[in-house]
Amino acid sequence: MVQCNVCDEYYQAITQPHLQTHDMTIQDYREEYGEDVPLRPDDT
Repeated sequence: MVQCNVCDEYYQAITQPHLQTHDMTIQDYREEYGEDVPLRPDDT
């Protein structure tokens, strides 16, 4: 599980459909929280 830095909820992966609920793209998310922010559990 990975934690969304916007809503602090845990998910199997941080996906584009989830980020759309925050009006963000994956690129926006990485710009806000860093290029190395994990999007999947194996990214940690």
